[in-house]
Amino acid sequence: MTVKQASILERAARLVKDGGRLVYATCSLLADENEQIAAAFLAAHPEFSLLPAKDILAQQHIELDTGDYFRLFPHLHQTDGFFAAVFEKKPVSVKAEQSKAEQNAEPVDEKLEVEAPAKAKKTVKTPTKKPAVKKPAVKKPAEKTVKKAAKPA
Repeated sequence: MTVKQASILERAARLVKDGGRLVYATCSLLADENEQIAAAFLAAHPEFSLLPAKDILAQQHIELDTGDYFRLFPHLHQTDGFFAAVFEKKPVSVKAEQSKAEQNAEPVDEKLEVEAPAKAKKTVKTPTKKPAVKKPAVKKPAEKTVKKAAKPA
């Protein structure tokens, strides 16, 4: 089950815009389906950060301190067990600063040349023109004029 959950989280992460939020939620109390999935996701995605659930709840004037993750327990909260982690994708400027800091941390003597990917050639098929088909002319029947014979006088 954890492989499937990690896969769903991975695919959803691709859809998040910079500065956007991704909420991973389960109705489970198991650490391997909750905290471990969240920790593995953060380790694999440095472009995301964990927003503490207690802060988000406080912004909504909800007095419930569950720590960094949102957790509800049947014996404490009189509800089913729930877990949620809120991730925020860092804005481009933050990612750029991190990248710059990483570059400054390790001096590199060689220049990196980056080739732009070659543009794919598009093959466009030109539709062949079909010869115009002439419809046969429909002849209308000639109107018959009826001449009345003159009555003898």
